Amino acid sequence: MTSPAETAFLETLSSSLSDNTFVKLVLSRPRQAGTEADAPKQIRVRNIRLRGGEMLSLATRHPTREETQNLPHAEGIAFLQARLNAPFRSAHLFTETETLQLDFSKKGKAMLKRTRASSASATAPEPGNRHDRQKQRVLQTDAAWLQEMGVTHSKHEVFPTMSRKWRQINKFAEILTGIFGKLPPKTGDMHVIDFGCGRGLLTFAAYELMREHFGDNVRVTGVELREHLTREAEKTARKLHMDGLRFQAGDIATHATGTLTGMIALHACDTATDLALFSGIKAGADFLICAPCCHKEIRPQMNVPPPLDAVTRHGIHLGQEADMVTDALRVLLLESRGYDTQLFEFISLEHTAKNKMILAVKGKGDPLAGEKVQSLKAFYGITRQTLEHLLLHPPEAPSVP
Repeated sequence: MTSPAETAFLETLSSSLSDNTFVKLVLSRPRQAGTEADAPKQIRVRNIRLRGGEMLSLATRHPTREETQNLPHAEGIAFLQARLNAPFRSAHLFTETETLQLDFSKKGKAMLKRTRASSASATAPEPGNRHDRQKQRVLQTDAAWLQEMGVTHSKHEVFPTMSRKWRQINKFAEILTGIFGKLPPKTGDMHVIDFGCGRGLLTFAAYELMREHFGDNVRVTGVELREHLTREAEKTARKLHMDGLRFQAGDIATHATGTLTGMIALHACDTATDLALFSGIKAGADFLICAPCCHKEIRPQMNVPPPLDAVTRHGIHLGQEADMVTDALRVLLLESRGYDTQLFEFISLEHTAKNKMILAVKGKGDPLAGEKVQSLKAFYGITRQTLEHLLLHPPEAPSVP
């Protein structure tokens, strides 16, 4: 028989889904006695919108893998109700107005605690679950891939040597989730490519975030020149049954993308950033995320006007000026192609010297951006910029395998 505490908890869950105030739900603290080695440790629940309507996305975490299924609200609630008390002794429901904590004693007695929104907001890491809101989500350290990739240890705590990387991953997660509410509705598969993915930490993060928000119609591909890195990342993705995540050895200049939802390229050196942006634009990507690196193309071309001689005669200043001009041209070129574009500090210089990020989302752009590009080039005497050249003289596209 369902206790009054369970009934109240489930009724609040149902009503929060109906009035669109649901934020998230977490089932945890599994009973240990008699459990198998690979028994589920946690269920995390999100409300997502798919072609068939709103669904509950239930991510069940095991020690070495994660399973996700999407169920209609009624079926999802029944699924969760069957797992209250056995095996999970704790359930936390976050709504926009309150937090509910349902706990079960060792003997199975249910106890319900309610907290008003003022306290709930400090506990829940993200604002609201309304579909027209920008979501902010901090990745949790209990993700299996974080342990497999050496970011956390068996107690789900971040290794001290990985603390800076963990901050970068979380900042990236915040930026990426902020884009979700700006994307147009999708009727088919969503595909994101991460060029120059390295070991794949941000690629794993992108896949987790997108799958939890959009469901199982998400594919994320990490592309990296160093085959040994993609081989190890692919091995980890297969071990954790992350079916929509793939890693491939390849070059930005020649990799066939097909149609994309998004393109990510962090710390692609010099004109590789331009190649990545061009690939994303040609693939019709709804969003582009770049952290430019090693600006070398523009500096040798710059004819600095005499009033700036006193500034740029110092090599460090000339290099910084060339960096700014390069990224300003990239922003203008993106805006000329209908992208609403931002240039901002990705993460503090304390953590990385390459800390600028270009974020572009399909929108209105700037109809005068093309003229601004020519004015800026003329001012500095610049004759060639790779992204502009690719847009004006696109190479033959590689065929999609």
